[in-house]
Amino acid sequence: MLGLRISERGTTPQLLQKGLRKPLLCEACEVHLNTHFEQPSLKSWHALAKMEDDSSFVSKFVETDLGYEATLLEGFDYPTLKLFLLSILWRAGVSSRGEFRQVELGPHEEQLRRILLERNPGSVGDYTCLLFLMKQDFKGIHIPWLTRFEGRVGYRFLLGRVLLWFLATRGFESNRFIQAALTENGGWVAHMVERDGLPEFEAAARMAVSIEIPERLLRP
Repeated sequence: MLGLRISERGTTPQLLQKGLRKPLLCEACEVHLNTHFEQPSLKSWHALAKMEDDSSFVSKFVETDLGYEATLLEGFDYPTLKLFLLSILWRAGVSSRGEFRQVELGPHEEQLRRILLERNPGSVGDYTCLLFLMKQDFKGIHIPWLTRFEGRVGYRFLLGRVLLWFLATRGFESNRFIQAALTENGGWVAHMVERDGLPEFEAAARMAVSIEIPERLLRP
């Protein structure tokens, strides 16, 4: 994979064999996240990313107030999947890599750390996460984006065809947002969006074409 490394000195291209990496956790915490959240969620995550039929959930068409074609996916394990998602948000917040510079969790950093350690996902209004799936294939990732919804700070992560939108808040009760969140009964509404026109995709494309790629990185 060809990546664009973002630092105080600017943006430079580099070859990435295993994605964006940074020493972050001790062995015990790595095992904790992997055993309790990552491995149990792997099958469902791959099914979402590829939008393939999967025995772990069923789907049906629904309507929401967000203006997108949407499908309700049912059958997820709420605590496990939500904690897996929150681990992504938390790790982006504590990382010192320039790609995650927009994720500033403040007091939520410690709250999320305790949530992950105690394996307590909280209610649907705690650190709510929306799911968007691109209709077209997309294998790249993009740096998280700072967003706002009804005055609340949020972050959007583009991971292949999956776009996650987190709200960094607890006890959120907006029905417009909650109706499309991962719920305690294992349901999650997937909003289907076009790749072209998606702000995160367009920003990634603009960044890619603006950087001069050295010939040595283009050789097979």
